[in-house]
Amino acid sequence: MPEDLLVIRPNIVTTPTVWGTPHAPAPMPRGSRWPAPEPSRPIGLLDSWWLVTAAALASTGLLGAALWIATHVNPDPALHTAGLFVHSPD
Repeated sequence: MPEDLLVIRPNIVTTPTVWGTPHAPAPMPRGSRWPAPEPSRPIGLLDSWWLVTAAALASTGLLGAALWIATHVNPDPALHTAGLFVHSPD
């Protein structure tokens, strides 16, 4: 190892962050549960067969529309050339 090479290693010591002294929680209103308890588990996309069916139909419809556009829309050759000219990297 050359003599003039200085290697600096990172300091791995972690210091805890202290935001202040703990204080008493805010008083809760009478007869209510605040904050509201968390649900047992969140509602997901796969919780209902209706949601799964709707997502499948929507994705199939989007794919079908993209394929229909790709096969039935024929751009004008002049527009195609202009589009290539506009999008050229030069």
